[in-house]
Amino acid sequence: MATWIRNIPETWANTSGWRTDIALTNLRAGYDRAEYLLEDGTRIRIPMSEMRRALATANVRQNLMVGPFNVDPFGRTVNDILVSMEVIHSPR
Repeated sequence: MATWIRNIPETWANTSGWRTDIALTNLRAGYDRAEYLLEDGTRIRIPMSEMRRALATANVRQNLMVGPFNVDPFGRTVNDILVSMEVIHSPR
């Protein structure tokens, strides 16, 4: 299973989850899932088909980055859209 991985530092946390973005080329590539690695050891796995659906109307910047948007493991949302996700809490 091809996985695109992004580290998210604690400084990107906010009241709605974690702020991030993704390159348009990665969103369109043949990845099966996106995996976000939070600084606290939490892993968030989201099928890339769900990422594409949630980001279908998201802003694409001039540098071809999609976002910024929030990934919220508590509400299980991406860009405020409910998605299928696996949240794995790992002790540090």
